[in-house]
Amino acid sequence: KNKKHLHHLPAPKLLICSGRKAPTIIDADPKHVYPTSAFRAMLQELGGIPELVWQDEDLMALFEAIIRADFELIETTYYQTGAPIELPIHLLLGRQDLISSVDAYAWQQEPTLPLAVSYFPGGHFYFQQDWQSLANKINSILAAC
Repeated sequence: KNKKHLHHLPAPKLLICSGRKAPTIIDADPKHVYPTSAFRAMLQELGGIPELVWQDEDLMALFEAIIRADFELIETTYYQTGAPIELPIHLLLGRQDLISSVDAYAWQQEPTLPLAVSYFPGGHFYFQQDWQSLANKINSILAAC
């Protein structure tokens, strides 16, 4: 088979993360196993799902399965200690996100360089409220590389 070798690619210059606690933080309350009613209540609190999806039970069931699989992947992936990341990490968060500042700033354990954090108005789906501010921030981060 024709394999592509990644070692020919340039190394990344930075890592931009959004709306995610540090990988060292293990969720003590795995949501992917919640019953449907509790899982949907949690999704409602997070926001981000259009009202038209909530109103169509078949569509909501389809999206619930996909979102539940995403939660399972995140909640069952275990952190393995390794060498520190030798590039800057920039974390983007909504001010009203459910991620605590302790869980967010635990990202500082990963890089050898200081962690940069930017907050935006809104919750977990802050980018839906003002995508232009997010795009401007990402552009300024990239321009500084």
